[in-house]
Amino acid sequence: MPQTEITPARGDYLKRLLQLQADGGMACVTTGSLANELNVRDASVTGMLERLAQAGWVEYHPYRGARLTEEGREIARELVRAHGLLMVFLHDALGYTPEAARAEAEHLEHHVSSVFLEHLERWMNSKSGQH
Repeated sequence: MPQTEITPARGDYLKRLLQLQADGGMACVTTGSLANELNVRDASVTGMLERLAQAGWVEYHPYRGARLTEEGREIARELVRAHGLLMVFLHDALGYTPEAARAEAEHLEHHVSSVFLEHLERWMNSKSGQH
């Protein structure tokens, strides 16, 4: 299977699928519920789900919905982790307001490496132990 780029849009779909599957205990997330959550048209969701399925990140069944594959779940979890670490760093270390930290983290989460996140987490842990 060819390597597919995890664009911000693709990452946002994966994160939202992860959230909806966890929140609602849904085996499959419907196209309509995903469209509603992302504030896009059903047709846009269908197209993206087809691309995510081709990448191997979701199992998509027209008229029934989609669910994350294990690989898709890993990607989504890593994006959620990145978002959380970045939000805390931006707020606590750089003084961003919670709203500004959330918005900036949403942008940055798609552009940081796992190596950067490991270093950031290690640095944050070392700072939390220095009371």
